[in-house]
Amino acid sequence: MAGRKWMFIVCSFMFATPVEYGDSPAESLDTYYKSGLDFYESRAYQNAKSAFEKVLENNWESPELYYNLGNVYYRLNDISGAVWAYEMCLHHDPTHEDSEFNLKLANVNVKDRIAIPEAPIYLKLYMGIKERFTPNEWVKITLGLFVLFLLFVLVRKFWGYLPILNSSENFILILICITFLFSLHSIWTDSNISQGIIYIESVDVLSEPNTQSTTLFQVHEGLKVSITQNSKNWVDIELVDGKSGWINGASIRAIH
Repeated sequence: MAGRKWMFIVCSFMFATPVEYGDSPAESLDTYYKSGLDFYESRAYQNAKSAFEKVLENNWESPELYYNLGNVYYRLNDISGAVWAYEMCLHHDPTHEDSEFNLKLANVNVKDRIAIPEAPIYLKLYMGIKERFTPNEWVKITLGLFVLFLLFVLVRKFWGYLPILNSSENFILILICITFLFSLHSIWTDSNISQGIIYIESVDVLSEPNTQSTTLFQVHEGLKVSITQNSKNWVDIELVDGKSGWINGASIRAIH
């Protein structure tokens, strides 16, 4: 089981907001998380689930926590929970290979799996690069390149024109433009595209946000859908094949 205690502590300080406990937040967090790992190792999966969820309840989160929670859900045969937890891990850390692999295993058990046509090579390459980093990481990369560009400008100002400096400046400027576009696209995707996991065994998808409307089709637990809008306790969802409709908000768990 991946997920080292100290890696979790570091990630938690990066992604989480502290809360008040009797002891220090880090000590309480460490206690909950370590007990979850111990329970998992002893195959007390229900206790491990409770321990990890206790950490989430106190507004702490990290990729490793979601990965380990996904493993617990999978062991408990909670496929929708496993899919959600692995998706949450990848949302915070798109490069988490273990979570990506386990997500594929969990999705095998999803009843409503929809075959998606193979994307063109150029689109797969673009999306592969874009999803390699989070929006925050893309912004940091762009800013880092911009600072490097300014350093080259300062060096050229004091040392005069040098062909190698001029070429380097142009190359870095091109990289800044590319990473800036990736940053904008990542931020837009993160802000405008909402997704979630169906969390109920079977859900009727309705034509309108009320129980008297027509049933269009059914979806089942573990399916990943897009959330297009909300209306009180109702959520308008869309499947990858274009089908859409309304479900009760309690039937879905958002990826955020």
